[in-house]
Amino acid sequence: MRLIALLSLALILCFNQTKASDTTLTGNITMSGTWNTAMADTFRITSATLLSGRTLTIAPGVVVVIDGPFRIQGDLTVMGTNTAKVIFTGDSANTVSIMILNGESNIQHAVFDDFYQLRVQTGESNFENCEVRNLYQVLVESDTRFSQCTFESLSYGIRSTDYIELVQSVFRNIRGTDALYLLDGKFDIDGCEFYNNSRAMRIVFADGRVTNSVFKGNGDVNISGGVMFNSSSSGISEVEFTYNTFDSMYVLGAEVPFSFPYQLR
Repeated sequence: MRLIALLSLALILCFNQTKASDTTLTGNITMSGTWNTAMADTFRITSATLLSGRTLTIAPGVVVVIDGPFRIQGDLTVMGTNTAKVIFTGDSANTVSIMILNGESNIQHAVFDDFYQLRVQTGESNFENCEVRNLYQVLVESDTRFSQCTFESLSYGIRSTDYIELVQSVFRNIRGTDALYLLDGKFDIDGCEFYNNSRAMRIVFADGRVTNSVFKGNGDVNISGGVMFNSSSSGISEVEFTYNTFDSMYVLGAEVPFSFPYQLR
């Protein structure tokens, strides 16, 4: 019990301490507060949980090093700016993740780089002007919106099983399989760009629309480029495509409805 008390006290003090070059967080974050560059140059997560009912705000310019899992059960606000982004980074060789498990998350001008996985499990999350690169995968399992975000050099892109909205976002150089894998759930994709991915998009029993988007240079000798549909007797995707530009498309399974006009070239 004494060890637990000391651990909780250490995490409480991290919000009020004088500046340190490196602050390490382990255990439960039991109080709401703000991380800023006046407190520390780097916040290092070895294994930490923001408890339900607490709110964590991360100020511009903060660097968060992900050495272990970071579980977010409360509300998270990331307030990066165009000139002072909030950076989440780690070691992609380690299977560590940022897991948004509950609450509401509003994340602006953040960089997620070189760790294993970003997972949105429950609650509602909004990402604006973010860069996601060199991760294994992004998992979306609850309502999530990405606006003006860039996804680059991931192993397996985004896998979504709930509602996802993508606005004016770019997928580039995702070479594992799918830049965007839509399974069950619903989606709304507008003004996005897919360049030089093994496959831009795979849709399996998911319903939604794709508008004003560009698909160029996707595919390799083993995987069909552009957009791929899978369906069977157990279900079919209902997808509306309008005002998109494609250079390749592959349809596998049953009929897929299209709304025109669209360009295939």
